[in-house]
Amino acid sequence: MAQEQESIYAGSGRIITGFKRGVSICLDDIQDHAVKSERNGKFYVSLNIVDRKEPNQWGKDVDVFVDTWKPGTQKPSYQPRTEQPRPRQSTQAPQRQNYAPRQSAPAGPEMFDSDQIPF
Repeated sequence: MAQEQESIYAGSGRIITGFKRGVSICLDDIQDHAVKSERNGKFYVSLNIVDRKEPNQWGKDVDVFVDTWKPGTQKPSYQPRTEQPRPRQSTQAPQRQNYAPRQSAPAGPEMFDSDQIPF
């Protein structure tokens, strides 16, 4: 089995909501891990944001680490959460009873009566 890589600590934060994390990272600590994109020439650092089991002494309950995984190496050592996703709420408006479709307006110049336009 491949030897596990050492985690590179990059920052910490707090759980804001069930899906939102507020984190701060130290750019000085991660700049050596930045990779330049061949596509746009910008520098990127891949990060893993991990919920802690308990808050630390400063009340931070999220840790941030540099993602050192490379294709062809072992899988990341962290385990994905097994929490069930929340059911999605319907985005469709409820159907109204006794709904009668509106008459469509005529297309083209006849749709406006120039005497009725206030400007």
